[in-house]
Amino acid sequence: MPEQVLTDYRGARIGTIRMEGGGALIAFDKFGRLAGRYEPVTNTTFDRDGGLTGRGNLLSALIVRYSA
Repeated sequence: MPEQVLTDYRGARIGTIRMEGGGALIAFDKFGRLAGRYEPVTNTTFDRDGGLTGRGNLLSALIVRYSA
């Protein structure tokens, strides 16, 4: 599946977003730990504990939050 690498302003890797079957997106922090999941069918983002983060794709915000 495709993978998107997110970097900071210096070019250092801060996380990745991977696409799963069905269009779901999974985010990982810079250490490879789960940061969250985006479900396009319901247009909702969940954090790594399964809690609702909000509407829309907020995975990049979760990666920044957990990579700090």
